[in-house]
Amino acid sequence: KKVENYKKQDLEHGREITDNFVTEAWLKSQFGKICSSCGDCLRFDVKNGKVESNLTADRVDNDECHHLNNIVPLCVSCNQRKSCW
Repeated sequence: KKVENYKKQDLEHGREITDNFVTEAWLKSQFGKICSSCGDCLRFDVKNGKVESNLTADRVDNDECHHLNNIVPLCVSCNQRKSCW
C-alpha cells in the first residue's frame, strides 16, 4: 500500500515514475534499522489485521520521485517535521 501511495503522490506532483521506484522489498529491508534523524527504531505492528508502521521513504531531492537512489528511511515523526505543509 505504501508503494502505491508514493506513486500517487509523485504523479499528483508531476514527478516522473522511474524504473527503480521504491519497492516493497526495500521497505521491508528497512525494518529494524534506525531513523537517521532521531535514532528511533523503524518498526511495524499488525493490529486488527492492519499493518501500522513508523517507516517512511524520505526523498533526498524533492524534485525527483521516490526512486531507490533518492530515498532514505525516516520515521514518520521526523519526516513530518521536515515537511513544508
